[in-house]
Amino acid sequence: MCPAAGHGSSKPPSACRCGTREDIARWAGLVEGRGACHHPDGTVRLVRSALTTFAAELDAHAAGHCTATDHSPLLPVPANRN
Repeated sequence: MCPAAGHGSSKPPSACRCGTREDIARWAGLVEGRGACHHPDGTVRLVRSALTTFAAELDAHAAGHCTATDHSPLLPVPANRN
């Protein structure tokens, strides 16, 4: 089953092609330029930026791997002061 789409495909998640970057890019083009407040345009820019910035991680996940093996916090966390 494809958990990302929930459409009941019998394919394993690594073989599922639903929600590919090409689909996301196409959908972004359908949203861009809509809405008087330009909020959708900002969202499209954010999504496109994330697709570019995290391309290597997306490739790894598409191949069934995750590079996030270090679970230490990104920002320093102060010790409990109680």
